[in-house]
Amino acid sequence: MKQNAKIVLIGMLILTAFLFSGCYTPIAEDKTDYIGTWTYTELPENMFGGKQVQIILEINKEGNGSYEEITQEGAVKLSSSASNLQTTISEGKISIEFYGLGKTFTIDKAPYVENGYWYMIIDGKKMQKQ
Repeated sequence: MKQNAKIVLIGMLILTAFLFSGCYTPIAEDKTDYIGTWTYTELPENMFGGKQVQIILEINKEGNGSYEEITQEGAVKLSSSASNLQTTISEGKISIEFYGLGKTFTIDKAPYVENGYWYMIIDGKKMQKQ
């Protein structure tokens, strides 16, 4: 009997997560400059080696977003990503999460235009809007 109750409870949790995964809070009108695809690329210090980092951050007006971070050093390539998660912009932070799991970035400088291109600085990295 206890085993069946556990199975039902797990099923209900999975169904609840599935139902709420499509419910996003749209990005606030005063934060629309953040909407778009932002990229950051850090190249190796020299052509003979070093670490290369690429970050792609996507924020959609519907309130969902994605991020991917790729780090390559020599032949070793590491990647972490999350997609289609609730995106929140508030109190100097951008959070892309699902029930507390995901990534939070610190906004060092809000989106701004420089030489005709949009930039923002998060976690000390200058991101360019594509």
